[in-house]
Amino acid sequence: MEKSTLCGGRMTRGNLNGSCYGLETEGDEDEDGAYVRYKLPPGEDQATVAEVGSHLPNGHGGSHRSIVEEKKAVALVELYKKDGCSLGLTISGGVDKGCKPFISNLRAGGIAHRSDALEVGDRILSVNGIRTVTLKHEEVISLLKNAGVKVVLEVEYEVPQSPGEVSPCVCARTVEVRLYKEDNSFGFTIRGGSSSDRMKSRPLTITSIRPGSPAHREGTLKAGDRLLSVNGINLVNAAHSEAIRMLQECGNEAAIVVEYDVSIMEAVQNATGPLLVEVEKMPGASLGISMTSTMYKEKTIITIDSLKPASIADRYKL
Repeated sequence: MEKSTLCGGRMTRGNLNGSCYGLETEGDEDEDGAYVRYKLPPGEDQATVAEVGSHLPNGHGGSHRSIVEEKKAVALVELYKKDGCSLGLTISGGVDKGCKPFISNLRAGGIAHRSDALEVGDRILSVNGIRTVTLKHEEVISLLKNAGVKVVLEVEYEVPQSPGEVSPCVCARTVEVRLYKEDNSFGFTIRGGSSSDRMKSRPLTITSIRPGSPAHREGTLKAGDRLLSVNGINLVNAAHSEAIRMLQECGNEAAIVVEYDVSIMEAVQNATGPLLVEVEKMPGASLGISMTSTMYKEKTIITIDSLKPASIADRYKL
């Protein structure tokens, strides 16, 4: 991470990195030429799965925890691969490990990783319709290895938090981003959406952005941003399945509008003199600041001329 001193308070924007335990991969062969499709079960917009022994990993640090019923959601993810190729998944867990099987790693560039439909921590409920809740770790690995060309994974995950649940010290803004697809994907994963069960309804939230993807290279979108519309079609009250279908069918280019959070810090709001602000960013990432020089009390000073919408600087309300 790079640290940029802007000139108090310390403001940090970072990513959680998951660690794994008891890992065993289901293969490591070449996966070129594969493609994927993502959908929810017919008639199920974030259906609830209640099973015995649902102590689940949180995807960060390899620990286990239960997901409360109103925050559970499931989806079907269809992956297609060449015969003999692997999905690029690492699976942990199983009935002999004391928890449901879950994804503990997505190999960069693998089929599962490029699908933009799976995340570390997702629980594997079934493979091609075969339930995994009673299977041992080795049996789950074998099931994945012998799944064939088309692999349908039923996964369980925790719906994203609403903005107010994360931090009350934010205000929301919107920005439009134009993206181009590669391999039929923009490179971000969304979770949430409207549900028939109001307790499960959440904003359609970007939960991850794949490194090297169109969304990552463009640089505006961040995990936590809420999807509002695609090509002018309002998705505020859309179910997850509707949003996925829209993203798949919108063509190779799309105008995507998202809502993002701007931090509100008392130290910045109440500052009456010089203020030291430290912002951490990834190497090579832009702060989104345009600088200019001007005269002040017969001295030349450098001032912030403008902020790029949804940039690091804008999100921290500099």
